[in-house]
Amino acid sequence: MAQNPIRIKSLTPQKQNAKRNTAQARVEVQLAKVSNEWAELFQQSYETVRKERVNTNG
Repeated sequence: MAQNPIRIKSLTPQKQNAKRNTAQARVEVQLAKVSNEWAELFQQSYETVRKERVNTNG
């Protein structure tokens, strides 16, 4: 019986870098979405506080 060697498919450095870059880009997109959500929340709270101050002072 002939033995068939197990072939392990290894990624070339270019493919490893491409996968790493893709994963990094996904993380950056998610981070940007979260940052935008926080920015919107801060903006809304700032505007709400401003309106309340105007209403109490005016």
